[in-house]
Order: sequence, then structure tokens, then C-alpha cells
Amino acid sequence: MELIAAKCPNCGSDVQVNPDERTTVCDYCGGTIIIKEAIKLHNGAVETVTGEAEKERILKMADNCLKNGFLSEANEKYTEVSRKYPDDYRGWFGIIQCNPVSDHNLDRMENEFKRAIAFAPEDIKEKITSYRSRRNELIELINKYRELSQKIKEETKPKTNTENKITELKQRIEDFKSKVNNIDGNIAQNEIIVKKSSRKIAISLVISAIVLLAAFLFVALTIQDYKYMAPFYFSVLVILLCSIIWIPYFCGQKKKTKSLIKEQLQRKEELNNELKSLEKFLPIKEASLIELDTALSKRQAELDKIKAEQKRLESELASLS
Repeated sequence: MELIAAKCPNCGSDVQVNPDERTTVCDYCGGTIIIKEAIKLHNGAVETVTGEAEKERILKMADNCLKNGFLSEANEKYTEVSRKYPDDYRGWFGIIQCNPVSDHNLDRMENEFKRAIAFAPEDIKEKITSYRSRRNELIELINKYRELSQKIKEETKPKTNTENKITELKQRIEDFKSKVNNIDGNIAQNEIIVKKSSRKIAISLVISAIVLLAAFLFVALTIQDYKYMAPFYFSVLVILLCSIIWIPYFCGQKKKTKSLIKEQLQRKEELNNELKSLEKFLPIKEASLIELDTALSKRQAELDKIKAEQKRLESELASLS
């Protein structure tokens, strides 16, 4: 199947068609094309229309392009009408509809509105005036929406910063609690060591006293018989070991551990003071976050309201087109 060149009678676009078919659809404007007429139009076989017929043909192509969203092509056709037939309001009004609703081209569009109203029939003037009023309202809403969106964006930064600070603060609190718990664990272990040292000291003292008493009794009973002096010397050795080595060692361990417990208690107190300060500061930050969140929620609600109003105005503009 060989396609040949043709021209859409609706929008004037060059298209490729199958000459064996009767009709097809334009890829550009979506309009129905009678293939024979499109081929003749491309080949210049269609008679040139002038005056009102030509104007209506261009306007029909422009309307089709506008309807199907081909704004650039539609604007080109409406501009052609306004240039060739400046006394027809439809060209000026069409140009307005093809241009985006924005304050960037407000002055230019205002001139087009003035021309459209000037040349429009009396029953159409009110429609165009209403369209201009709604369009200007929509522009104000768009600007307000843009400004409010920027404010929300700016106000979101402090909220994010506050959230990060709260997260960091909670992490620090957890770290301090963990450190306090570790110190409590160490203190408990050291207290066990102190108790064991005290018990060992007491046992050493008791053993020393018993051995000493036994030694004196032994000496008293066997003082005249020197062959029994070996047990006496052994008893003295045990007493010396207990009094010179074991007891001082256990006493030193107990003292050192108590000193360590004192330092740990002091460190625990410091950590608890810092922890209380952080826990006192946390509700303030959380309250600040709630305030920021509430303010942002109000902004967002206002933004949603503006968006709904925009849609309403856009719907009204569509009905007035």
C-alpha cells in the first residue's frame, strides 16, 4: 500500500493518506478527512475561496485545532483571521483562548480583549467581558497559589530542621540513658567486689585469731618440749601471711573499689543532670514543631482551597469559550 501526500481541510496540515480509502482521521487535529478532497487540496485543484467562505474555513480549522489541544496551530490560524479580518471578534477572542492564563502576557491579552469586545455583537460582548473577568481572577489565584507555595516551601525548612533537632535530641537522651545504665551496672559489680573483699578480710582476721589462739595454747602446753616447736612456727607463718599479705591486699582492693564507686556515682550524677536538661528541652522543641506543623497545615488548607477555586474558574472559562 503506497501512501500519497494530502492536506487536511480542517487544520491545513500535510498528511499521508491511502488513495484507496474514502476517509481517514487527521493525526494533527483529529478531524475527519475526505481523502479525495484532501488530495485535491494538496495538489492545488481545489478552487480558491475568498471572503466570508475563506474566513469561515480558517476559523473552522482554528476551532478544530483549539478543541484538540493544538494551541500553536490554532493561534496561528486565529492570528491569520485577525490580520485579514480585523473586524471579526472571533480572531481576537481565539488568540486569547490559545494563550496560557498568566500575568506574563497580561498587557497583550488586555489589548486583544479590547479589540474582541469592540468588534463583537452586543449579545457577545457580555460573554467576552465575563471571560476577561474570570481570566483575571484566575491569574490572581495563580499568583496567590505561587506565592503561597513558596511560603510553604520556606516554612518547611524550619520544620525539617526542628524535626532533625528533635531526632538528634532523642538520640542523645537515649545515649545518656544507656551510659547511666552502664554505670549502674558497673557500680553494682563493684559493690559486689567490695562485699567480697570485706568478707575475705573478716575471714582472714578470724583465721589469724584462731591460729594465734591455737599457737598460744600450743606454746603454753608444750613450752618445755622443743621438738614440738615446728607447729608453732607454722602457726606464726600463717598469721604473718594473713596480717602482712592477705589482709592489706584485700583492704587495698576494697579501698580502691570504693573510690571507683565514688567516681562512678559522681559521673552518674553529672549524666543525670545533663539528661534532665535534655528532657526538659525536648518538650519545648516538640511544642515548636507542633506550632510549625499547625501553621503549615493551615497554609496547605488555604492552598487546597485556592486550587479548588482555580478549577472552578477554569471550568467557567471553558464554558464561556
